[in-house]
Amino acid sequence: MRGFLLLLLWVLVLGQGAVLYWGYEREQTLSAELDSLHQEVASLRQELTEQRNTLAVMEQQSVSTMVSKANKVIVEGWDAIINSVESELGRARAALSELERETPTKSQNPSAP
Repeated sequence: MRGFLLLLLWVLVLGQGAVLYWGYEREQTLSAELDSLHQEVASLRQELTEQRNTLAVMEQQSVSTMVSKANKVIVEGWDAIINSVESELGRARAALSELERETPTKSQNPSAP
């Protein structure tokens, strides 16, 4: 009977050792999978950042942005043209005013002799 108990104890110890070994193997497998998933998440985050940067560049180069920039340039050009025309009109008015002041004086001088 003592031999049977010893054999039973020996089987239980071996069974517990096997369970511990399988648990250790499972833990190693899960640890490797976890490391792999961490690397994949890091890679995906980097790719997401790159995609966001690409999207930002595409938004800057989009048609609506280009149209908006073109409209701004056109409005600024028209403002410059209008300012230039106003300046030239002011100079022309000044020149006409001076011409009108000089004309009556010249017409009075020839009739005096």
